[in-house]
Amino acid sequence: MVAAVGRPGPAEYYLGSQQTLHGPVDGAGGRREAAGQWWNPAGLFGLADGGPVEGAAFSSLYRGFSPDGGTALVRNAGGRRRNGVDLVFPADKSVSALWAIADPETGRRIEEAHDGAVRLALLEVVARHAMSGAYVRAGTSAEVHAADVMGATFRHGSSRARDPHLHTHCVIFNLARLRDGGRWFVTTRDALHCWLRAAGAAYQHALAWNLRERIGVRCEPYGRDDALVRVAGMPRGLIRKWSKRSRVMEKALEFAGVPERGATGAQAAMFARATRDGHERHPDLEELRPQWARERKSRVSDPARLMASLSEPDEPFPTPSPSEILRRLERVPDDLAARRSPFSHPDVVERVCSVSAGYIDW
Repeated sequence: MVAAVGRPGPAEYYLGSQQTLHGPVDGAGGRREAAGQWWNPAGLFGLADGGPVEGAAFSSLYRGFSPDGGTALVRNAGGRRRNGVDLVFPADKSVSALWAIADPETGRRIEEAHDGAVRLALLEVVARHAMSGAYVRAGTSAEVHAADVMGATFRHGSSRARDPHLHTHCVIFNLARLRDGGRWFVTTRDALHCWLRAAGAAYQHALAWNLRERIGVRCEPYGRDDALVRVAGMPRGLIRKWSKRSRVMEKALEFAGVPERGATGAQAAMFARATRDGHERHPDLEELRPQWARERKSRVSDPARLMASLSEPDEPFPTPSPSEILRRLERVPDDLAARRSPFSHPDVVERVCSVSAGYIDW
């Protein structure tokens, strides 16, 4: 999965996992989920972009009110309404597995690489292109005006199956302040669906580069149209062991007679919803790390040795020359024309990110 967008869960689902609500990180190396951070590039309400999320302010904005709860910003604030969207950026399972077996310092740098990639995708794709307008209704007509939006990000480290799964939820509030006049309206989200794959590709592009620069490991493309990136050299057995949700999906698709590789995006999403539980309490990471340590022993006996082999392989990884990368980029329009016609701006961004992931900085 490159990125996903859906209806967000209750506010308590996101706030309940925050480290700040559970006290400090314990000194033995166990870590609770990270504190949420405001995603607020326009600095709305004076809330610092990247600053820690405060629960009461989040809940108020989520329901359509000002952070102090005193002012309704949009019609139906506090009533039955779409509170926002939940945009999810998942690291590849190879990245999550590497994070789960890493020493605390390396694990922290992997988290930083992931966090940086998420924020780049949000700023350069979501804010700039996908969520830059507000939906303004005047009588029977509707218009889209330039606007600023905000939300909050929550990084989680486990899946519903309790496997390592490094991913970030970005809850974007259904609120937009017009740049002309400062009035508040609901957001448009059609463009977000159009830009979703491009946002996911930008995240993976930045993650591959960050892992190379901060950890010294190389990511390689794979999947249909090389749309995904994974850590080169990670043991496939460990990745498979920590992919319980994928195995459930495979069995469901097989039972329904749908070839796994032939499933459409809509089919995959439908089966994912049908085979998962609802939003539930996220377990503390210190509860899961002993389990992960036991599970990885059958696949990786010496994590430090594996980490060394990934960052200093016996044989150098082949790296395309700058001229080869340039040729790949020059071929993007022709490749897209051959695959789909017509193609759009998001298609170009997605493809450029895919063919250059891990080799050039954004």
